[in-house]
Formats: sequence, C-alpha cells, structure tokens
Amino acid sequence: MFEEIGYRLEAIMSADFEDLQEYLQSWVDFFRKRPTLLLSLGMMMYRLYTSTRPIPDHGGNVQAINSKEELVAALESAAKEKKAAVVDFYADWCGPCKQIAPDYARLSEEGAYKRAIFLKVNVDKARDAMQYAEVQCMPTFKVYAKGTKDAPETVEGADMKQVKAALDKTMKKLK
Repeated sequence: MFEEIGYRLEAIMSADFEDLQEYLQSWVDFFRKRPTLLLSLGMMMYRLYTSTRPIPDHGGNVQAINSKEELVAALESAAKEKKAAVVDFYADWCGPCKQIAPDYARLSEEGAYKRAIFLKVNVDKARDAMQYAEVQCMPTFKVYAKGTKDAPETVEGADMKQVKAALDKTMKKLK
C-alpha cells in the first residue's frame, strides 16, 4: 500500500485539485481502518514534543551550574562555609528528572537544610562537570560534606526519600 501511495504522490505533484483530494481521501481511509496506528503516531509526536522542552525553573534556592569549574568552585565554597552541597545532575529529556525537579526545589527551601547549598547541573550542557563527578545515569544526586575532598553520598534515580536520607547523613558529618 505504501508503494502505491508513493507512486500516487508523484502523479499528484503534477495533478489538479481533484487528484489531490483523492490522494488525501486515501490517507483518511487508511487511518480509518487503523485507528490504533493513528493514536500511536499522535502519542509518539506528543512525547517527542514534551521531551525537547527544557525543565522549567521551579524556584527554590537552587543554583544552576554550567561547567566543571563552576561546580568545583561551588563545592569548595560550601566546604569553606562548612555547608553540605547537594548536586542534581539532570537532563531536559529525562522524564524522572522532570518529575523530581519541583520536589528538589521545595527541599532547598526547607529550614532544616539551611546549612546546605543546592546545585543543579544539566549534563547535556556541562558534560565536563558530569564526567568530573562520574555520573552514570539521570537523575543522579551527589551530596558532598567537605567540598571536593570527600567521597560524596550518591543517589541514582528519582527518589527524594533517599536524597533526604543522604543529606541527613551528610549533615551529621558536619556537626
């Protein structure tokens, strides 16, 4: 059927309005017989559209990091101030990253974590920072106690309970 439609398309390019109308009707008939195919194509297009939109800024006290140098400077600054540093490594195309972003922003505003700084790194824009932190999947959260000198607590996946547990464990190290 698709070959037939291809041949008809060539004929239509040089045809009149009636031939074009007949060609379009053949497509309508094709999809009437296959409604699930039409639905599947629509869903694929919607997913493609939503996957290319950047993650919106959800507010909070979260600082965006755009390079390895910025990441190292932020971690060293946190260490000097005796603060924990929580880093969210995410990607715009990552569904779980989009789901957990509002929770991460809310976590950054909680009073219990005033002695922590919250950072986020878009791995597609700051690949050097991702490689420096040895990130393997998205989202990955790394919680540092003493800047770049310590081995961070690592949480892979969109589990805010684990992120809070890692942050609580790190905050105890700072006391």
